[in-house]
Amino acid sequence: MDTPQAPSITVVQREIAFLKEGRWKQKHLIEELKTKLKDLKFSMRKDDLDKRVWFEQQTAGFHRQITEIKADVSSLHTAALKNLLKSQEQDYDKLKAELSTWLQQQLLLACRSQASAVPHAKLQEALKALQTRLMDRFREELAKEREDLWRSVLETVTGLIKQVADDTVQKALRLYRADGVGMADFALESIGSRIIHSRCSESYHSKLAVLSLFGIPLLDSTQGPRTIIQPEVYPGKCWALNGNHGFATISLAYPVCITHVTLEHLPKELSPTGQISNAPKEFSVYGMRDELEEEGTLLGMFVYDYDGEPVQTFELPEYARDVYPVVQLRVQSNWGHPAYTCIYRFRVHGQLRTVMHT
Repeated sequence: MDTPQAPSITVVQREIAFLKEGRWKQKHLIEELKTKLKDLKFSMRKDDLDKRVWFEQQTAGFHRQITEIKADVSSLHTAALKNLLKSQEQDYDKLKAELSTWLQQQLLLACRSQASAVPHAKLQEALKALQTRLMDRFREELAKEREDLWRSVLETVTGLIKQVADDTVQKALRLYRADGVGMADFALESIGSRIIHSRCSESYHSKLAVLSLFGIPLLDSTQGPRTIIQPEVYPGKCWALNGNHGFATISLAYPVCITHVTLEHLPKELSPTGQISNAPKEFSVYGMRDELEEEGTLLGMFVYDYDGEPVQTFELPEYARDVYPVVQLRVQSNWGHPAYTCIYRFRVHGQLRTVMHT
């Protein structure tokens, strides 16, 4: 019986060389992908900043245009009225002179043709009365023309301001529709924010990866805390923290002077059970100067309204507004679910600032 021959050393060395080459290519590909991902994140951050600066510039431009339009229209209106009054006064003087001469001629002719002459005093009185009536009529016409001119100017100004205002409103509506609240979310993972996993509560783990009712997912227990800084919201896509309280810590994409936070849960209409007892109830927000700070600074305590809108925004008090690069969400209670609490999305709003340490 023949025994199988061992592969030659040359064949083994060739296989080892192939494996090494494949491993090197794989390593090179991984490094290349990491570099591209880093460049993509940087590009997204820069693009977000560019868009925000552009929007602020556009808004300032609109206000400047409205101010300039008002000034131009006011100047136009003043000049037009002055020209109109000057022209009408000249016409009035000319008309008055011609009328006075014509009346005198006509009255003299009438007096000569009659047997008795009209006394000079009565003639002057008649001329004065006629002049008064003509002046009153002239003032009425002048007032009417002024009113028509002003109405025309107002219509022009209203049209211009409405056009600029409509553009501003449309841009504001586009911004609102972009994320539902009309404010930038600095906790969004896609712009560079991240969850500090070592500073998050324990996630809820069920025996089944996905809890469902009649095939409709109620909870996907494979979702981690990263879920709360991602924009997609649908049934089951949430972070379930174990029990009715817990916390999550977020390193923001940029240091932010925090003014508002937004907490989002599934609408009751989309819940297969028709209720949201696993929604957070009482919660608080803390700001931290860095990732190593333990306790942090309390920025506000809030209550998520069970019967309110699914997306609820909360304003921080003035005294609590400061610049923080790290934010911690702490849930103190939920609306009655005994096993877990679901957080669908948490957002942080404010203004970009630079942290200054002395």
